Amino acid sequence: MNDVVEKIKEKLTQIEKTHNVHILYACESGSRAWGFASADSDYDVRFVFIRPLEEYLKINEQADYIDSELNEIFDINGWDLKKFFKNIYKSNPVLFEWINSPIVYRTSSEWEKIKSVVFDYAQEKALIFHYKGMLRKNCMEVISKTQKENFSKRPDCKELASALCNSQEEISYKKYLYILRPLLACEWIIKKHSVPPTEFCELVKEVVPQDLQKVIENLVNLKKNAREKEKAERFSQIDLYIESRMKEIDEYNDICENIIEWDKLNQKFLETLKSVW
Repeated sequence: MNDVVEKIKEKLTQIEKTHNVHILYACESGSRAWGFASADSDYDVRFVFIRPLEEYLKINEQADYIDSELNEIFDINGWDLKKFFKNIYKSNPVLFEWINSPIVYRTSSEWEKIKSVVFDYAQEKALIFHYKGMLRKNCMEVISKTQKENFSKRPDCKELASALCNSQEEISYKKYLYILRPLLACEWIIKKHSVPPTEFCELVKEVVPQDLQKVIENLVNLKKNAREKEKAERFSQIDLYIESRMKEIDEYNDICENIIEWDKLNQKFLETLKSVW
């Protein structure tokens, strides 16, 4: 593991030299950050960079992202700070997951100042919409073709939950957790009205009933020690929990939206430019 981390850090330094950028922050995303990676999971490295001032003044603007590497071991890409801020303004939940990642490969004093303002842009509506969409998508992927044929044109969470629980088909440990994670994220938002933590174990500890926590912990351990797509028999307790919670999530409408301005992000972008270059 230490050898891989050092290799990732070397790759980040090479990206800076090749693209003439300064990386403000780099972290692990995906299953390793969530805390249930399998032995054969790849490394999803995400970073935020900033270019020299003159690059932002050119008529032919530079790309606002860098796709560095994609193979069976590494998936490394990054976003320009300007693109990052535009998506923070839209309350993109994935970016909050990056910020809260427990595995950090690179950070900076500028990044700490950026973190002090970005959570002001977290909007409950955008967060719920994202995780609810993930939940529906991941459920659809494990429901049989026959069941899908009986759905309405756009099945709601209630229909999906019912189909999921009535299915007798095996499901991979990975897919189980990919359904549970957005479900628990929605639960967190509904109960705490804040950005959900990146780590899955924190979600479980805070929103799952105690009698079910051990069952989910067992599922996580099975996934960690299995191949990425290995399937298993169903967990009836988990299925019933998913069904009951999805129905409540579908009915949740008590969402408020705050009016937010660009000022803090504009100011922080300029401050970071001056500080780095």
